[in-house]
Amino acid sequence: MFGKAECGAPGGFGGGAFGKHGGRGGHGPMAMLHGLDLTDEQVLKLAEIKGGAFFKMAHNKIDIMQLKKQVFKELLSPQVDKAKVRELASQIKEKKSHCMEEMLENVIACSEILTPEQKKQLKVQKVRCFLGLGDHEEEGDDE
Repeated sequence: MFGKAECGAPGGFGGGAFGKHGGRGGHGPMAMLHGLDLTDEQVLKLAEIKGGAFFKMAHNKIDIMQLKKQVFKELLSPQVDKAKVRELASQIKEKKSHCMEEMLENVIACSEILTPEQKKQLKVQKVRCFLGLGDHEEEGDDE
């Protein structure tokens, strides 16, 4: 929920709208919600936010990739049009800024779904992760 603010992949912030690897044992920002005792209603609301964000970020990612392709094409031309390259770079920057704004809105929406106790638990999980004390119970499982 509080991941990198890039349009790195269709599903995550730097991993796109909610991380590259969602689901149980995932590595995306939504994985931090594991263990928070979410109600069914909270899960459905979070899924709705994630689903909407996924498609928005996917479209932005495609747009950014196309703009980068145009920049690369221009840079490989016999005579580089510097103004065109700068304009394309400006468009890429604008798209990434838009991704950041969307990510922020999604993070706020997710935060509003959590109870004060769940937010406290999330804060402790973040500190544990920072200290290297995160839950690694799934690592090394031979199931």
